[in-house]
Amino acid sequence: MGAILNRNRCKTKYPGVRYREHPTRMHKRKLDQYFFIRYSLYGQKKEEALGWASEGWTAEKAYTVLGELKASAKVGQGEATLQEKKEAARAARIAREKKKEAERLNRATIREWGGKMLEHSKENLAPRNYKNEKRICEKFIYPLIGDKAALSLSEIDVQRFRNQVSKMAPGTGQNITLNKTIAPRTVETILLVLSKILKAAGVKDRPTTKIRVPKYDNKSVRYFSREEVNKLLAALSKVSESTHDQAVISLECGLRAGEVFRLRVMNCDFKSGALSIVDSKNKGRNRTVYMTAGVREILEKRSANKKPHELIFTPRTGKVQMAVPAIYYKTIKSLKFNEGIMDRRFRADFHTLRHTFASWLVMEGVPLYTIQKLLGHESIKTTERYAHLAPDKLRESAAIVDRLRKAEVAEGEKVGVVAVQGAPTAR
Repeated sequence: MGAILNRNRCKTKYPGVRYREHPTRMHKRKLDQYFFIRYSLYGQKKEEALGWASEGWTAEKAYTVLGELKASAKVGQGEATLQEKKEAARAARIAREKKKEAERLNRATIREWGGKMLEHSKENLAPRNYKNEKRICEKFIYPLIGDKAALSLSEIDVQRFRNQVSKMAPGTGQNITLNKTIAPRTVETILLVLSKILKAAGVKDRPTTKIRVPKYDNKSVRYFSREEVNKLLAALSKVSESTHDQAVISLECGLRAGEVFRLRVMNCDFKSGALSIVDSKNKGRNRTVYMTAGVREILEKRSANKKPHELIFTPRTGKVQMAVPAIYYKTIKSLKFNEGIMDRRFRADFHTLRHTFASWLVMEGVPLYTIQKLLGHESIKTTERYAHLAPDKLRESAAIVDRLRKAEVAEGEKVGVVAVQGAPTAR
């Protein structure tokens, strides 16, 4: 245990200043001294501690502090006690720190705030979405405006940034070539990521919300021919059985990649041939599709000896597959399906299988409403993009109306009523 302190107060030559000695510790060849001040305030006696001589305190310095407190109490301004003085000093220090922090935040760059935004995204987003935001920051945002202060970014700055982005080659940070452009939808996504950075910086009235991006139909219109499908499936069967099976299910049932990856044994009703698609892209709405003979064979084989809750496709991680296998895109490349095609709307990817499912059904005369339900589209407008693939069916509809109209005219002539073209027939 440490030495017991001497609690006796000793007077100094300065009125109101006392000290006590440490029993063992020396300072400047004498026992260390701890200083106190005594005074009266509003009729009450007070004693407050200052500190050790080894910490820089002296009787004279203590007397100076005492004089300041008495002067403040006399005029009624400033701190009248040492405690008040300490609290005022602490408040002043906190105010200085806050001011310094505010100045630092005002100078903090988009690159710095981007790092904080990405930390949050890494914890809360799917890996694929996080990587996409990180790529956008590194390829587009940081090279152009990364060193600008986030809080001082103006609407004009954002407008210039958008114009610069539109003149960059996709994902390279370089000027575009004659054959490459960034789609407006991609520019919009880049602005959304920039907006997230500004939100992380605490910018309430974000200038990114005031920038308009030209509307652009960025939806894919590519679908496979029967010959392409045969080549693709044959090639996949040689390199990856699981990727081949996933492609067949997407093609023959119209499923999205994520819907294929999330299929479980419990979703397969082999008695009725139905597949229950749960937690789909459109607000988690469920739907039912039906197996073809080929899909049934694949699912029966893959669900054998599995429990109802187990995944049909089980990666090594044991978790739901998050991305289309790279071997699929390597196969697409080896078949040269995208050779010479720069417009992404016409480039083949995994989603092209789903487009092919819908396109083939439309060309065979299946009603758009039925296709909407099979695809799980929330709105029929989304499905209507395939309507142009059935011009013959539309002409057939006109021919049917024409035949019905002629029949009505003939019937009217038999009963002595003349039918007027374009008007309802009397009956």
